[in-house]
Amino acid sequence: MPRFDEQPEPAAEIMGACLAGRTRLLSRAITGLYDEALRDANITAAQLTTLSFIHELGPIAPGEIAKELVLEKSTLSRNLGRMERNGWVTIAQGEAGHTQIIRVTRKGQAVIAKALPKWRAAQERAQELLGSGGAEAVIRAFNSVRARSAHA
Repeated sequence: MPRFDEQPEPAAEIMGACLAGRTRLLSRAITGLYDEALRDANITAAQLTTLSFIHELGPIAPGEIAKELVLEKSTLSRNLGRMERNGWVTIAQGEAGHTQIIRVTRKGQAVIAKALPKWRAAQERAQELLGSGGAEAVIRAFNSVRARSAHA
């Protein structure tokens, strides 16, 4: 048995306490739960989040989407391309000519509506897995990080 004043091995310390690793693993587990629930709606959790965001705040420029959803521009571009090919969004030139404007189509709205019951089931399951305190902690942590990054 190690003495109380001994430091853990570096790898053990990292594996036991790393917030980045834990957050990434939690994200993968929760995202997988949503992706599985949404499979029959033919949409991923990331696509549904992006599509819903555009629907609520659009028409909107890709740069604003990337900023607000904290996405790499290449990831967003790839996802928007898929959504455009599926007929869920339109991508048009903005008035200034050098920007693009993204809009959700009626087909995209129908996909959101079809996905909603499946999303609700995944949301309920995620809340069960995290527990009420865990789900609330995730929301509080997100809001705190978001507020701090907005002021940085």
